[in-house]
Amino acid sequence: YDLHQSGTGYTTVLKTGIRVVGRTPYFNVKDSRYGALGNNSANDGPPINRALQDAAITSSGAAQGATVCLPPGTYLTNEQIVIPDKVILDLGARSSAIIKAGASFPTSTPVVRLGESGAGNQHGAVLRGGQINCNSVAGSQGVYSNNAQENSTVERTVITNYIDKGIYLDSGCQNVALRHLELHGAGTTCYGIDLNGVPNILLHDITVNSETSEQSTNPGIRVNGGSVWMTKIHAEYHNDG
Repeated sequence: YDLHQSGTGYTTVLKTGIRVVGRTPYFNVKDSRYGALGNNSANDGPPINRALQDAAITSSGAAQGATVCLPPGTYLTNEQIVIPDKVILDLGARSSAIIKAGASFPTSTPVVRLGESGAGNQHGAVLRGGQINCNSVAGSQGVYSNNAQENSTVERTVITNYIDKGIYLDSGCQNVALRHLELHGAGTTCYGIDLNGVPNILLHDITVNSETSEQSTNPGIRVNGGSVWMTKIHAEYHNDG
């Protein structure tokens, strides 16, 4: 279907497969023009990234960004998912939609990147809801950025089975909010959250879990310089054996 949106900022025909909520374009990765399946089998990384790039084009020059939606399902990916400037990747309710590293996902690579590499400062890159499952890939990280800045957020997301780090914000990030998160690592020397020289970072309502006795000494949160505000932080250790 084609949709027309009148009013400030939208005076042309939007592409087939785009919905509009208010004045915000809303992309569904299961629409036929993308073809993601969410069946825990197909490689859904390319269609998800195509939708994110279309959202980035729509958001270019706009005050308000576009949203890419993943309906419930498990979306395998063998490539990194990149959330561009002013784009929201919405996975819905807790673990409703899962992005899971596939068998061919590259080692030592974050599953999700906030902000495009080499694109300068990125504002308003948002990961919201659902689950990121690193699937115990060697050296894996859940979310990474070195250029996410104002209005960039990871929120209401569960991040699991990472070997290296759940979330890693490197120098170049600033004014990022991490809130309402659960992190469950799978490595014996992994970090839940690693902040390397990043200023003005908010951490709120975060749980970092150690699932085995070998993981119980893993750092939950490491802050290496910068400035961080923390509230309602919970670290816990489960011994299910």
